[in-house]
Amino acid sequence: MDSSQIGDAPPSDQAEMTPVRGDTGSQDDELEDALEDTMEEEHIDPGPTEAEILEAKLKELEGYQFPRHVEPEEDGTGKLAYISVCKKLGILFPIDSIVERLDKEAVILDHAGLGDKGSHALAEAIRINSNITDLSLVDNWISPKGAEPLIASLCNSKSVRRLDMSDNRLGVQGSVVDVTAGVLVKSLVTKNSIITELVLRNNRLSDKDVEHIADGVNDNVTLQSLDLSYNEIQYRGAQAVARILSHNSELRELNLEWNHFRTAGSFVILNEGLLFNNTIKRFNLAWNGIDDDGGVVLGKIIGENAIEEIIVSHNKIGPRGADAIAKGLKSSTALSVLVLDDNPLRDDGCISIIRALRENGTITRISINVRPTSFFR
Repeated sequence: MDSSQIGDAPPSDQAEMTPVRGDTGSQDDELEDALEDTMEEEHIDPGPTEAEILEAKLKELEGYQFPRHVEPEEDGTGKLAYISVCKKLGILFPIDSIVERLDKEAVILDHAGLGDKGSHALAEAIRINSNITDLSLVDNWISPKGAEPLIASLCNSKSVRRLDMSDNRLGVQGSVVDVTAGVLVKSLVTKNSIITELVLRNNRLSDKDVEHIADGVNDNVTLQSLDLSYNEIQYRGAQAVARILSHNSELRELNLEWNHFRTAGSFVILNEGLLFNNTIKRFNLAWNGIDDDGGVVLGKIIGENAIEEIIVSHNKIGPRGADAIAKGLKSSTALSVLVLDDNPLRDDGCISIIRALRENGTITRISINVRPTSFFR
C-alpha cells in the first residue's frame, strides 16, 4: 500500500467520536425545557431569587428597633436601682433571687442574708417601687447602719403598710453611726402616713429605744399593730409603753411578750396603761413577772374594757389574782380569748375561773394549763 493512499484514507472512527459544537447547545436547551416542563407538571416553587432575598433583608433592617437604654429611675419596680447599687457596693450574694420578687405586692425576704449592704441596696428599690404593700425582712442581720437608708425610703413610701423586721440587730449600738433604732422607728411612725403593722420582735431594743418609739406612736393615727416582744425593755421602757396605751386611741394589737419588765414594770403597763385604754383588742404580756397585784388589775380590765384577747401565760398570778380575774369574767361583754397557762393559780384559782365561766357569754377559748416544772420569771 503506498503512502498516498494512507494519507487520503478518512479517519472514520475518530469522526464518529468527535462531538459537534452545535449539538451541545441544543442538548442544554432540551434539558432546561424538560426541567421547566417537570416543574410545571409537579408545581414546584423555585423559591425567591437572590434579588428578592436581598430586598427582604433590607426591609427587615429598615424596621429594626435597637434596644433602648433604661435608667434605674425609669424602672417602677426598683429592680434596676437595686442591681446598680449592688454592683457599686460589690455585693456578691445571689441578686437574681431577690430581684425577681420586687414586682410582687408581698415581698418576703426572710433569711436572705441581706446585711447592712443589702439593706442599703434594697432601700433604693423601695424608694422607687410603688407596688409593695407587705415587706418582711426577718433575720437579715440588719443593724442601725443598714436600717437608716431603708427607713428613710419607707418614710416616703405610699404603698408599704406592713413591715416585719424581726430577728435583726436594730438595738445593737455601733461606733460607725450615731443613729439608734428608737430614733429610726420614731421617724418611720411619724413620717409614714399609711403603715398599719410594725413588727420589731427580737431586736435587742432597750428602754431608750422604746422611749423614742413611744414619742412617735403617741401621735400616730394609722398604726394598728405593734410587736415589741422578745426585746430587752425594762422599767423605764414599761413607763413609755404605758404612755402609748394611755394616749394612743388607734392601736388595736400590742405584743410585749418576753421582755425585762418584771413585776414592777408589768404592773405599770397594766395599771397606768391598759386600764385606761378602751381600743386595744389583742394584748400579750406573757413571760413578764405579773403577780397577784397585776392579776387584780387584769380583773378590772377584763370586766370594764372592750378587750377581746389577753395572753398572760408564764407569769406569777396566784389564787388572789385568779379570783379578781374570775370576777371580771362575770361582767365581761367582749373578752373571747384568755390564756393563763403556767401561772401558780392552784386549785382554788382554777375553780374560781371555771365557775365564773357559767356567767360569761363571750369566752370562746380559755387555757389554764399548768406544767409541774413551770418556770416563773
